[in-house]
Amino acid sequence: MGEMQPKSDADLLREYADHGTEPAFTELVTRYTNLVYSAAARQTDSPDIAAEITQRVFIGLSRTWPGISKL
Repeated sequence: MGEMQPKSDADLLREYADHGTEPAFTELVTRYTNLVYSAAARQTDSPDIAAEITQRVFIGLSRTWPGISKL
């Protein structure tokens, strides 16, 4: 039995935008939390503020991305 290829970021975003699929969103959060946090931490020099920024990035994405596919 062959291995399934992981879905691309574009596929996950499309799945979430079109169907509101939570596992797709969760996978994106898993893939990018460290990157977003690291970028925020470099800009703020505060772990607490970096964590808050990271949370807001993904909350914003969860609220706006589903509507984008309908534009």
